[in-house]
Amino acid sequence: MSEIVTKPDIANSPNNLSSTVKTASKEHEIDLKDFLFKLLAHWQWFILSVAFCFSYGIYKIYEATPLYSSNELVLIKDARSGSDEFMLEMAGMARSNMENEIAVLTSPDLSCKVIKELDLCSTYYLKGKFGMANKELYKGDCPLYVHTEGRDPDSIENVRFEFAPLNDQFEVTVFGRTYLIKRADMPIILELPEANSKYLIDMKKGFEMPENNIIVDVINPRISSWSYASQLSVEEASENSTLLGVAIFGQHPVKCRDFLLKLIEVYNEETRQDKIFVSKETSTFINARIEAISKELAEEATRAEDFRKIHGITDLVSTSNTYTQRTNISEQQITDIQAELILLGDVEKMLASSESDKSLTLPSIPLSDASTAHLIERYNDAVLTRTKLFGASKDINPAFIQASKDIESLRGIILQSIANIRKRAMLSIDNLRQQQRLTQARAMEVPVLDRKLEEITRQQSVKVDLYTYLLRKREETALAQAAISPKAKIITEPVVSYFPISPNRQKMMMYSILAGLFIPIGVIVIRDFFRTRIESREDLMKILLVPFIGEISKSVDNSTVVVRKNVNSSIIELFRALRNSINFVIGNTEKKVILVTSTLAGEGKTFVSINLAMSYALMNKKVILIGLDIRNPKIAQNLGVKRTIGITSYLSGDTDDLDSLIIGTPFHENLSLLQSGSVPPNPNELLVSQRLDDAMLALRAKYDMIVVDTAPIGLVSDTFLLNRISDMFVYVTRENVTPKETVSFINNIYEEKRLTNLYVLLNATEFNKKKYGYARYKYGYKYYYGYHSKRPKQ
Repeated sequence: MSEIVTKPDIANSPNNLSSTVKTASKEHEIDLKDFLFKLLAHWQWFILSVAFCFSYGIYKIYEATPLYSSNELVLIKDARSGSDEFMLEMAGMARSNMENEIAVLTSPDLSCKVIKELDLCSTYYLKGKFGMANKELYKGDCPLYVHTEGRDPDSIENVRFEFAPLNDQFEVTVFGRTYLIKRADMPIILELPEANSKYLIDMKKGFEMPENNIIVDVINPRISSWSYASQLSVEEASENSTLLGVAIFGQHPVKCRDFLLKLIEVYNEETRQDKIFVSKETSTFINARIEAISKELAEEATRAEDFRKIHGITDLVSTSNTYTQRTNISEQQITDIQAELILLGDVEKMLASSESDKSLTLPSIPLSDASTAHLIERYNDAVLTRTKLFGASKDINPAFIQASKDIESLRGIILQSIANIRKRAMLSIDNLRQQQRLTQARAMEVPVLDRKLEEITRQQSVKVDLYTYLLRKREETALAQAAISPKAKIITEPVVSYFPISPNRQKMMMYSILAGLFIPIGVIVIRDFFRTRIESREDLMKILLVPFIGEISKSVDNSTVVVRKNVNSSIIELFRALRNSINFVIGNTEKKVILVTSTLAGEGKTFVSINLAMSYALMNKKVILIGLDIRNPKIAQNLGVKRTIGITSYLSGDTDDLDSLIIGTPFHENLSLLQSGSVPPNPNELLVSQRLDDAMLALRAKYDMIVVDTAPIGLVSDTFLLNRISDMFVYVTRENVTPKETVSFINNIYEEKRLTNLYVLLNATEFNKKKYGYARYKYGYKYYYGYHSKRPKQ
């Protein structure tokens, strides 16, 4: 078995070894590369996963029930004008709302009516073989007919029949019972007590006996309607139109097409019946209202007539004008009487003056009393006669004397007549005033009467308008009822896909392949997420801030000492690389003390210490291996030498002869061993004693290289006490053993500079499992060194 050796990591400058900061882009590149190679390392998983998922996808394609679709474009007419709008308003219905129409079309109740119309209560399947999907049969494809007899479809029970063809008969299995039905006996009535129903079973003419079993599901339409409604898809074709795209998915394309056609037909019939119902209800309502309003119009007419009779009104305008004229006439009469009284007063004054001067005549004035006016004329004639006879013989003239007597007589009569006229005038004025007041009162009542009459007239007018409107609507409703058009119009006939839309073979294959690829990725990611130990150099380098000095592969034969004379292997080359790296780091020949430690026990620090010392011994350097893990010494056991007293005896003062404690090893003459010795009760006190410094000073003078195996830092603090004697620390971590959390502990030690020249080594790596690195570069030694080596066959 050939061994593969990785290229040692020391081939770095000191700057590279001490560098602890990596750029974000470099880390991302390394992470991506690491992830890709990690996936490539498990390529077998991907092949198996893709093959399994692909096979499962093929199985699901043949096992899945194929689905077909049918689509149509439907125009929903918008009832917004004419009598339809009035009927909708009267019925409390809004104008067509597309969301409402979609809800109606996809309602289970509408689907239930379609199921009954198409007699889809019975569904027929051709049973698939070898677990394959059943194939639905419809109309011309189906040789059988099963129908419920004597029961309303809404009350039937769900029943499954399975018909197994046997020569010229069927073996029918239902409710766990088996019946034999001969083809010659069909049609027959099969009574099932379990379903409390009778079923008509017949085989259609022209069909041969099927090869596969036929399954018939008789389902209550109320139940199956929910399934059909869920398979319906109704969407608006555009925002500003009333076009709807209607589609349905099912197992038979022709059945899908028939269902869509019947759906629109039933929808139109439902809306037609709704309109007829609304129209009839509207007609009934209008006729009732016309009859009621006719009675109300008669009552309003009678009320107006009675009002006019009671108040004596023919025409309020002419009545108001009459009252105004009467008032004006009365006022004029009063004015005339008053003017006449004024004139009569003037006449009285003149008559009073006529007692001293009988030559004065009275004015001739128009008087309402003709007798008084005649008396004034006679008085004036008498005054004129007397004036003519006035002379020397006046006292003896009989005519003059008689004229004087007449004047005096007439004056008294006129005064008495004027007094009578004044009394009558005052009475007339009072009467006129009373009459005027009555006329004004009646005139003031006219607006009130006008308002009341206007209310009555308005009521009459409203009822007349409503009566006329209802008469017109009755005619419109009658016309609309006689010409109701379908609400939905099919714009494009249902388009049937004769190739199944589900399952989609291309997508299923693609998804199967993607699943086959992603399942291993998910497993790897999840597995890595829950892994808490360092699994590779890459894992370590992602979180390590301490300079990395190299890695050692896992020992093939599990031996403790793998570095030997005249032997070559990959692990020996790795220890040589480690030795070269250490030499490169310490440089100065005066620096020769190398302390090897770890976090926990079992990480291989003793193994590294032994083989590192052996590697230096092979360089003909005088090397001593010291065991300062004085709490749990393992070097003697691992080297297979007898355990004797050791350095603890010198440190405790039991002996002052340090050389007597040093022994040789069977592996190389240049390798000496200073064991730990017996476990002391006070290890800390011994390690801080001056005697340890003196011992190391003496050993530095005697040996070329000193390798010290120390205690694990994560368990005890002994190793920190040895920092003063160290030139370099090799911190051993182990693949699949060292927890990732301990790297933070190592980083803290490095940042706090608690250990001198600290470098990290990764132990027990398995290169044959690497994704890249040594295994990828195929770098290593496939030949042997030594005098007796032979070049192996390639």
